[in-house]
This record gives sequence, C-alpha cells and structure tokens, in this order.
Amino acid sequence: MRLHIGWKYVLGFLALNGVVSELHEQAHITTGRVVHGCYGPRDFNVWQTCTSGVDVLPYAASLAGPLFSYAVMWLGVWLLL
Repeated sequence: MRLHIGWKYVLGFLALNGVVSELHEQAHITTGRVVHGCYGPRDFNVWQTCTSGVDVLPYAASLAGPLFSYAVMWLGVWLLL
C-alpha cells in the first residue's frame, strides 16, 4: 500500500490540527464552567477557572483537555485500523 500525501492532505491536516487544538482548550474552559458555574478568563491558550463558585472538583478542568486529546488520538487509531 502506497501513501500519496500531497499538499491538499498537508493543508487538511494543519487545519484539523488547529481545530482540535481549539477544542482541547474549549474542553478546559467548558469543564470549568460546568464545575464552577461561571467562565473564567481566557486568552488563546491561557485559561483560568472563575474564582466565584464552589470548588467541588478542583482538577477537573485541568484534566479535561488532555483527556479530550487522548480520546481524539484513540479515535485516529481506530480510524486507521
């Protein structure tokens, strides 16, 4: 089996990489919203949870991004198989 990787595939990969990167950050901030009850400040890849609200699961927002990325990686493995 030969792979024919052209410029269209590279461009598609880079676009998908940008989308998944943004979804990774959204997983952080949305989980912080669900757990704490409000959105915290965010600037590109720097995010914080809001200070007002109950701190029920303090590490949930920090773990949400890597768990999302890990799930996307396994989805890619499943698609390749």
